Amino acid sequence: MRIVINAVNTASAGGRGVFTGLVPALSAVASGDEITVLLPPGECRLEMPHDTRSVLVPQVRKGPRALWRLADDFFRLPAIARRLKPDVFFSITDLAPSRVGCPHVLLLHNPWVTYRLARRQIGRSLRDQFIYATYYPARFRWLWPSLTRVIVQTPVMADRLRASFGVPAERLAVIPSGCLLRPGGAPLCRRRVTTAEPLRLFWPARPYPHKNHEVLAPLCRELVRRGLSDRVHFYLTLDARADRRGRRLLEGLRSNASMVTNLGPLATDEVERWFDRTDALFLPTLLESFGMRVATPATTSIRRIPATSAVASASSSCT
Repeated sequence: MRIVINAVNTASAGGRGVFTGLVPALSAVASGDEITVLLPPGECRLEMPHDTRSVLVPQVRKGPRALWRLADDFFRLPAIARRLKPDVFFSITDLAPSRVGCPHVLLLHNPWVTYRLARRQIGRSLRDQFIYATYYPARFRWLWPSLTRVIVQTPVMADRLRASFGVPAERLAVIPSGCLLRPGGAPLCRRRVTTAEPLRLFWPARPYPHKNHEVLAPLCRELVRRGLSDRVHFYLTLDARADRRGRRLLEGLRSNASMVTNLGPLATDEVERWFDRTDALFLPTLLESFGMRVATPATTSIRRIPATSAVASASSSCT
């Protein structure tokens, strides 16, 4: 099978995390297939399997990214698909081209389409408000009829696409909560978790709306109600200096300071060290398990707990 992976316009930190984690994993499990990867501009390190048949094609861009994206989606990428004639065209960007002439699968990991955010939640930039509140939904409404499958992060996202855009259930697929391809050789938990010390949960995520940080305050209240406040401690990586939303989240957690520590932004090597210092990863969203930073626990055998679970279920798991 010939597969073209479209990652040309993957630009955000989260999108690149999905891209750099998923492409090598897909190449490993589809080693018998011919895979052509359209790389985003700039340096992009991929640890590809040695026996892969994947071809990496870097892209060169000059000028405004928004204009290049329009040119790619409406003209250039459809032309590439017609020339390469793949069996499957797999887009892992937020949106994608139409009329590619073959089955087309879209991995929709960005919340701008599934969560119809108010303009004030997007920010002060009029450009961003237009792109994310107006263009993204309109573009997806026109695009989805040409897609064979739409992969989303959670059942909630799938329900929102059905309700907002009328996407049929048979075209939707939900990514499971993990993709553990190479289990680490270490024991499942290197430190025995007992009642003598709090369970240390690591939450490496920026304060984007889809990261679900809002669940933490009610979760802390529930833990206090159940008498478990001394049994759990959360470690966050919010940048309170640069992000107003991060400051607001931390303000709401002040009353639970004994249960929450904000480490601030961490470099990659610091993230890896905190994986070693904590007992479990508190997953911001299910699809993050494909990201490079969140894929690290797969090789270190650290536990993973989805933050998208119900508050009561998450709190009861700490007993």
